[in-house]
Amino acid sequence: MPPTDTTERMAPQLGLGTVQFGLDYGVANTIGKPSDATVAEILDDALNAEIGIIDTAPAYGDAEARLGGLLPDSRACRIVTKSAVQPHLTSFERVHAELVRATFLSSLQRLRRDSLHGLLVHHATDVLLPGGERLIETLATLRDTGLVRKIGVSIYTADELDGVLDVFIPDIVQLPLSIADQRLLRSGHLAKLKSLGVEIHVRSIFLQGMLLAEPDTLPDFMQPIARRFARIRVASSDAGPLETCLAFVRHVQEVDYVIAGATTSDEWLGIRLAFERCKGLEMNFADLAIEDHNILQPSNWPKRNRT
Repeated sequence: MPPTDTTERMAPQLGLGTVQFGLDYGVANTIGKPSDATVAEILDDALNAEIGIIDTAPAYGDAEARLGGLLPDSRACRIVTKSAVQPHLTSFERVHAELVRATFLSSLQRLRRDSLHGLLVHHATDVLLPGGERLIETLATLRDTGLVRKIGVSIYTADELDGVLDVFIPDIVQLPLSIADQRLLRSGHLAKLKSLGVEIHVRSIFLQGMLLAEPDTLPDFMQPIARRFARIRVASSDAGPLETCLAFVRHVQEVDYVIAGATTSDEWLGIRLAFERCKGLEMNFADLAIEDHNILQPSNWPKRNRT
């Protein structure tokens, strides 16, 4: 039985992020890419638990190909992928739109699917370029022909989101949200999206593992904020940092899907079980927010990957 539609649910559903399947990703990742056997175990557990979505992208190394090779053809699942990343564009020309379409068709082949649940613009600023309407038209055509059910954008900041909403109303917006990063919640952007009927997917709920790490293991650039992170770790006497982080996003009513990734099957199982355990956890989440944009914005970190 596939997951119920978001319009029929009242609480966020867990989704599986797959960047770790294709890239040696994350500041706190000391393991690297998981083996095929580990990916298969994670997928099997996720499908048996009827998780909401599987989130991937062509930019995630060979993640799409691994999913296509390891996902059973007979199992219903909702997959969301992203558009081709085309860096350093100053305008969006027809050739760029054609590359988006071709890359999406290649994604379908790699994933061994006839259609997908969602296609997101990987970097929402592409929509805001001169000629960005070509990108929107390309996505809309793919939706209208039934190759994808919903189209949208992946955003990083409130300014990006405001710019997108001035141009079109996406079906899906993927955005960063965590107990440390409550900016888009406090600004009212989540409420605005929900009032527009937008499906909201949240990522970076653990801030690339930084919110789960012991304070003395944080990288040097995180040390100025280590004490604030420590507060999150001990915020509840009834739960650890994993449950605390998940409880926050579960309590945000506007959220439809909470995307979490893992590099081991034990790590994934821990996340999935904690997601269920934490639904009754109550605390003053607002007091644990951090306002340092350099810390909350991974693109400002001295790191390897931006997704």
